[in-house]
Amino acid sequence: MGKEQYISLIAKQLGDELNTSELRELNGWLSGNSANADIKSDFQHIWESVSSYKAAESFDSSSAFEKFSKKYDLSESAPKIAPISVGASGQSASYFRKLAIAATAIALFLGGYFLSQKINPTFSNKTMAALPISLSQNASATLKPNTSLRYNSKKSKISSLNGGAYFNLSNIDDSEPISFDVAKAAFTASNAKLNIENYEGQDIVADVEEGSVSVKVNNKEVLVKSGEKFILSKDNNSFTVMESNSSNAFSWSKGILSFDNTPLYQVFDDIEKFYGIEITVTDDSSLEDSHLTTAVNFKPKTLEECLDVVQTMIPMNISSPDGDRTKWEVSKIQETN
Repeated sequence: MGKEQYISLIAKQLGDELNTSELRELNGWLSGNSANADIKSDFQHIWESVSSYKAAESFDSSSAFEKFSKKYDLSESAPKIAPISVGASGQSASYFRKLAIAATAIALFLGGYFLSQKINPTFSNKTMAALPISLSQNASATLKPNTSLRYNSKKSKISSLNGGAYFNLSNIDDSEPISFDVAKAAFTASNAKLNIENYEGQDIVADVEEGSVSVKVNNKEVLVKSGEKFILSKDNNSFTVMESNSSNAFSWSKGILSFDNTPLYQVFDDIEKFYGIEITVTDDSSLEDSHLTTAVNFKPKTLEECLDVVQTMIPMNISSPDGDRTKWEVSKIQETN
């Protein structure tokens, strides 16, 4: 194993990413030469300096290398660090010194990455079901399929949300609210439960189940209360607050689909987001004229079971021509009104 790989192991150890076998390998390297322990000490000092930047969003490896190079004179007359193993090649100590510095720059980049991930973890859901996650000791979220979320733990801030997520912030104190940056809307919430959807090409929608949420858009601020819905138009950035009437706004996070006299286009939209699939109507059937008039509140075991229930209530053809469970086609919908 080369020196740069050992320095990478040091970075992983400081980032709590080292497994048992790697720790054993690193300890053997450190005990094999006193110069190796000095390298670790130097690197740990730099790591701790980097860690002092609380709001680190990224790490500039080029800048890190430049600063490290200035700290250690790279001229041939500079004091040399003894190489770990010169071997039969007879390469000079200065070569290994330069190699160590380059390897340290690489490790610093890894260290910056690990630090950034610890401060700003990114969560994503690639499954076909709701995914519960923990944001902090007092805050949790549930992600819809095809959803990603980035959370800055130092600032208690959702710095990005793409897709849909349900947030349980009922244990968050008013003195330390969680903030959200979602497109052109800034949300602030504590002691609340809410559902936010931010899908490409669609309006941003926030349904508040409990508590209240402050929303700021275009220097205007509005308070959205329990039972209300906030809608930000993607076309003209105008917003409105209205009564929340979506039965699926919160139940989906528990794996439940709810419909009550729901337009069929809304049924398909909810199923698409619930499973992370795509449903295409291939004929001239009118979605506007069709509703699920009978109340439905069920927890489907599979996607196929869900589609079968819809097909039973409103006769239609549903198929996946290519056998791809993420793409479905609907045709011959019988009108219900």
